Amino acid sequence: MDDISPLIARISSLESQIGMYEKLFQTLSAKLDHHFKKYDTVVNAQQQQINLLTDVLSTLLNDQHRYSGIQREKLGNTLAGVASTGASLSGVVAAAGPGRQPKQATDPHFAFQHVLGSQSDHLAANSYTDDATSHRGAERHSSDSYHSDNSNTSAESDKSETREPPKPRPEPHKATDIEHKRYELFSGKFRFLASPQSVTEVWKEYTEGLAGQPSLKEMESTYRSSWRRDAGVSRKFYRRKVLCRAIETGLDKGYALEDIIDTLERHRKQKTGRQEKLPIGWLCHQSNIPSMFK
Repeated sequence: MDDISPLIARISSLESQIGMYEKLFQTLSAKLDHHFKKYDTVVNAQQQQINLLTDVLSTLLNDQHRYSGIQREKLGNTLAGVASTGASLSGVVAAAGPGRQPKQATDPHFAFQHVLGSQSDHLAANSYTDDATSHRGAERHSSDSYHSDNSNTSAESDKSETREPPKPRPEPHKATDIEHKRYELFSGKFRFLASPQSVTEVWKEYTEGLAGQPSLKEMESTYRSSWRRDAGVSRKFYRRKVLCRAIETGLDKGYALEDIIDTLERHRKQKTGRQEKLPIGWLCHQSNIPSMFK
């Protein structure tokens, strides 16, 4: 009995220590859960703000694109009208011919001499009519002034007709229009594949879609982040995105898809040294991805 009593005391001491460790573990777990809830709340709030900003930016870009299209159409119509007007003017000048145009219309110097000659004729006519009555002199003066104005106008019109027609401006370079797609809002609930057992299942879920669900790529391209506003859905997506991104990195480096999947599956075995594999969740951490796929 004396030999058993120290053993019983030792066992009771170990039991009390185990109980203390269990309480510490439960306390730490509760604190971690509380912190995770806080982080999820903060992440959800930030995600909602990001979604709102994305919607606002998409609306602004769509409006800007629509306005630029309207302005481009107006500018194209204006340039087309200018081009047609220039073509008609050049046709009129070509039809007139250089030999049929008066010299005054083709040479500004002669047009100016014509204006001076008409003004000198006007002065001579006024000198010969000094002995006429004041009423007739006034009428003749007004008539000559009108004649001089017409001569100036005709000279200016001749000069304007001989000018080259305005050349239409070339159309501006049409840059490639970037279609700013306004992403739709997802109102349903996406269901991930429950407990995938292989890398192939995770990859197919990401690229093709499984169990009647669209692929993760398609959901991202169609709805952006609106389909994973729930914290649990967002967490699952980012975990599986780590593994899929590693596969994409391997493909970019030139590895075949089958070789990448086999390497990742073997990597799950090497860490244990036994036949059973580590879960897919272990491979969905960046630190557990093989360095060749980082």
